[in-house]
Amino acid sequence: MMSVVAVQSVKMVTANMLLTVFFVSGALADCRLQPGLFITAPQEMEALSGSCLIITCNFGVNISAKETFDSLTATFGVWIKNDSRFGNNPNNMIFNSSRMNNIYPMDITGDLSQKNCTTLFSSLITSYTDTYYFRFENWPFLATASCDPLQITVKGALAACSKDTSLFITAPKNMEALSGSCLLIPCNFSAKPDTGFNSTRTTFGVWIKNDSRFGNDRNNVIFNSSRVNNSYPMSITGDLSQKNCTTLFSRLVTNYTDTYYFRIENRPSRATAVCDPLQITVKDSPPRPRIEISGDLKEKESVTISCSASTPCPHSPPKLTWNLQQDPPNNIEENPDQTFTTKIQKTITLSDTHDGFTISCSATYPVNEDAPKNTSVSISPSGLVSAGSWVNLTCSSRAKPPANFSWFKNSKDGDISVAEEVFYSFNVTNVTDIEDYYCVATNDLGNQTLSWIHLKSADNPEFGVDVYVTVKILGILTLYSTLIIFECWLRSRCCNKPVKDAGEEDYVNRVIEIQAS
Repeated sequence: MMSVVAVQSVKMVTANMLLTVFFVSGALADCRLQPGLFITAPQEMEALSGSCLIITCNFGVNISAKETFDSLTATFGVWIKNDSRFGNNPNNMIFNSSRMNNIYPMDITGDLSQKNCTTLFSSLITSYTDTYYFRFENWPFLATASCDPLQITVKGALAACSKDTSLFITAPKNMEALSGSCLLIPCNFSAKPDTGFNSTRTTFGVWIKNDSRFGNDRNNVIFNSSRVNNSYPMSITGDLSQKNCTTLFSRLVTNYTDTYYFRIENRPSRATAVCDPLQITVKDSPPRPRIEISGDLKEKESVTISCSASTPCPHSPPKLTWNLQQDPPNNIEENPDQTFTTKIQKTITLSDTHDGFTISCSATYPVNEDAPKNTSVSISPSGLVSAGSWVNLTCSSRAKPPANFSWFKNSKDGDISVAEEVFYSFNVTNVTDIEDYYCVATNDLGNQTLSWIHLKSADNPEFGVDVYVTVKILGILTLYSTLIIFECWLRSRCCNKPVKDAGEEDYVNRVIEIQAS
């Protein structure tokens, strides 16, 4: 039997990030300004109207600035909206910790003397959606982190959701993924007592796109775990009986960009999380990695440099590389919202050689993942097998992520698992006991089963045919022997009787001829 080895051609998509170090952060690689202040904080944050937002924030200063930071001097923090050049519009300075009354309800909870600018933003309303800049006043040192804008979006969707619903999910509100890859959706749900949800009953999970009222368009129900075949390549990996609705969305294409709603069916209880839409955006290009530097950018100071990339598909994470070291170890970290980030980092001691040094970081994402297909088997030896010989079976399949293999044999007691690996070897002890085998290739996206492999014996390769031919020959011989014996018996009777007239003799002879013909 010919051995077929399937090799998958994997498309790799790379995103690059450059950062030039002038002993000052370049959080935005294309920022042409050279501010005296930089902050480490999220670039984008979302919050709910009527709630609050904690902005985690740390800052560093540019040692090349005319003035320097003095932790013993009174320090004030300022937040500016819309435009970092607040001189153009003084009303853009919406918070200053030196004032008693401010335009926006903010409070710096971090210790500014320790370069911690963490801020509590309270009593949020949707009109607070804007771009914000942090400013530092440590007289005579004044600086604005003009290259580190923070985009804050305040949504009122949930607060204003007046729909009667009994199901709620905890999941990210917005997720981005790469075409050709997958997306792991972290998800947990809770149901009101009046829904009658019972974890001991069979529970099915449903995903609906575009409009939660799927009765208007049944085609919007793109996945139901009770079905074998679904419109979209999804699988619920969480345990619904434990209210875990985590879902793997595979083989993404850009037209999967849409709003999605989760639904449970725990008959007779059925409910849709109409107030918890999930916006999924599938893009053809990957997100840029992010470079961060923690510590003071001063000569002889140790700083930790990190490069991170979002990892929507932890089964096929990006590979990060940079010019600080070869083959850096990539670590996948779980974020507070249960999404994932791939990260590399290195600690260095700054010297004059680092002034103006450019850090480049690349994130390479593997795409075009698929469930196992083109599964094949090779047999060694490829010819007939005989008693006492060893038989080696090898299974191969085209799959991304790589497939795991299982071997089964057919016996009088049914299919029996014999191995959990690519190769399976066994010794033929008796050719009459040769059994049939098959392999199953499996990954997170599905499985493929190869049909039965029939082995033939070299000692008696056509045993079944030989038996049939032998039985047929024996049957024919038996028939002819019976006829011959019968004819001899008739002849012996004929010879022992008195002589009859010729007519009777002719009759008897005709009978014998007919019987023997």
